[in-house]
Amino acid sequence: EDYVFTTEAHLLPLWLSTANQTALVKNITTEYMELDDSNFDWTCPNTQILFPNDPMYAQSIREPLKNVVDKSCPRSISRMDEGLGSGPKPPLRARDFMASNPEHLEILKKMGVSLIHLKDGRVQLVQHAIQAASSLDAEDGLRFMQEMIELSSQQQKEQQLPPRAVQIISHPFFGRVVLTAGPAQFGMDLSKHQSGTRGFVAVSKPYNG
Repeated sequence: EDYVFTTEAHLLPLWLSTANQTALVKNITTEYMELDDSNFDWTCPNTQILFPNDPMYAQSIREPLKNVVDKSCPRSISRMDEGLGSGPKPPLRARDFMASNPEHLEILKKMGVSLIHLKDGRVQLVQHAIQAASSLDAEDGLRFMQEMIELSSQQQKEQQLPPRAVQIISHPFFGRVVLTAGPAQFGMDLSKHQSGTRGFVAVSKPYNG
């Protein structure tokens, strides 16, 4: 037989639409089955059913408990909360560091960071938290070292990208005009195409937007 699948996941035979409802003999036997609802004993009751006249029941319970752990858990003192500190405020950032600046070297010393000059001219940074002036200075030193590692990794990635160029090959230039272009961090990998890629110039209006 052919069936229709309703929106309520019922399968109804198509002959119901043409059947004579008055001619059908109702012979229905009702059977009752006991359902095991023991799994629902562990579920949370619906507060709207238990307390229909108190719509703010749940909020009245949560409100006095939302800040219950503020006084129980110890809160670490950050550099911003510290009124007086031996280290700089704000601490020295890795991008601002200059090895020839004596003030920067003094800041590094307070943070437990020492400089080691290598034979090839490079400078190596080493941190010893024990040598820091305070625990806050040691945290600043650790943060400075992490920033320096990220900065060094970023610079190495930029050096690995080869320079690019844009050449105008249409009339009247025919390739005589070559513009320097920066390497893209995303998009098509031009290193896999020996002849590069071609496209048309689009002029935006307004030019400064």
